[in-house]
Amino acid sequence: QCGIYELPMRIIETETGYDEVLIDKLLTKFEEYEKIVYDKSTKEIYIKNWTKHNKISSFKVKKCVEKELSKVKSKNLIKLFLDEISKLGYEIDYNLETKENRGENNFKDESIYSKPTDEQLEEARRLLDKI
Repeated sequence: QCGIYELPMRIIETETGYDEVLIDKLLTKFEEYEKIVYDKSTKEIYIKNWTKHNKISSFKVKKCVEKELSKVKSKNLIKLFLDEISKLGYEIDYNLETKENRGENNFKDESIYSKPTDEQLEEARRLLDKI
């Protein structure tokens, strides 16, 4: 609901079939056109016109946006989002500075792209040995 998504380069490569060099050029182009912002350090993308076309007016949507923002790793993208909704006249109950100062950044990595466990690696090795 906030237009910020985790999008690793590997997933973009897999989904589009393009190589990393071309994807990097395309991301740069979209950033120049001011359509997106891609944070390479956190592998997250912000779609800049998202809030313009997806209203944040109902209570349920506001709560969903607040919950999603708490999972965003890039503070820069959160600031861009908060600035954008402020320009559009939306208000949500999210204060980035207060959460940073109190150390309440509960950025849980619920990504499906997490590192495999030692057991999973060992099982993969056994399967490869059988082939």
